[in-house]
Amino acid sequence: MSFSYGTKIVTDGLVFYVDTANPRSYVSGSTTTNSLIGNEIGNLINGTDFSTDNQGSWNLDGMNDYIQLNTSVTLSHLTYSIWYRPSLTDTSFRTLGQTGAWSTTEFACFFSSNPPGQQLSLVTKSNNTRTDTSLPKIINPNFYNTWHNATFVIEPSTQYVYYNGQFCDSDTRTNNGDITMTKLHIGSWMGYGFFGGKIGPITLYGKALSADEVLQNYNALKGRFGL
Repeated sequence: MSFSYGTKIVTDGLVFYVDTANPRSYVSGSTTTNSLIGNEIGNLINGTDFSTDNQGSWNLDGMNDYIQLNTSVTLSHLTYSIWYRPSLTDTSFRTLGQTGAWSTTEFACFFSSNPPGQQLSLVTKSNNTRTDTSLPKIINPNFYNTWHNATFVIEPSTQYVYYNGQFCDSDTRTNNGDITMTKLHIGSWMGYGFFGGKIGPITLYGKALSADEVLQNYNALKGRFGL
């Protein structure tokens, strides 16, 4: 299996993959995006537009733009990865991916841009319990208008967070049920704030990527984003 861009990323277990750099996934001016795997379609909501920067990305205004990926899967193991470039200067939490309203979500990942760095968090929720993996601040003086990659890995008993290909933190899951994903939202309010900035490739795997595989994916695309 190969793609026009990102030919070196891991393809085993890939469930959903959207990337504006690939015309099979997105055509400038369209309000939908097609997964390069399967038949899922995503929607660009409230005027989310296209930028030619870095071979292509989506531009969200931080007011009401968001992306809705219409994937519907139940997974015992999963990996979710996203490239993002914040431009909205604040200290609010911004959603990088969430399955539904906060009171019912089974999966949510987000960042807070607390100076002088950022904090990444991963929440899994099932059977009325929650595991919240919150990272220490990652010192990055060039946080705004700089590209970042976050990868979130979930197994039945453990969940992990990676930043720019490097392992950062893990937690034991108290709720080891499967994760059901429906209409995955990227950048929407969902109890926090709308994301302002650019969004690049988004991948979802039906397996827990290893640390080596997470690094492989990061290395395959980092040059495109100046890292």
